Amino acid sequence: MADRIVLPAEIGEGKARESKTVFQDAFRRLVLIHLRNAEVLSDHAVDDPITIQALHGKGTLNVAGQDHPLTPGVLVPLEGGVVHHVRPEPALSLLVTFFRRPAH
Repeated sequence: MADRIVLPAEIGEGKARESKTVFQDAFRRLVLIHLRNAEVLSDHAVDDPITIQALHGKGTLNVAGQDHPLTPGVLVPLEGGVVHHVRPEPALSLLVTFFRRPAH
């Protein structure tokens, strides 16, 4: 069965940082993140691999000291454990997909 997910057509108004899980199953979780008013998503890492897809606005993804521009349509895959941060310029919407590794 296929689920249909409708993402917002724009960033819109709201808090400086908002996140919402829009889909989750045993293998993946999709999280919509809005960063407004230049609210930085500070250095962090997650255990499992992820993709970061820019939907609206623009910003910069910093991975290991290297900046990667984020504009609509850009998709960046990251392995688990990679420290990164995101700076919106001044606002950015992202879709982050978390891929769960199978249990051994």
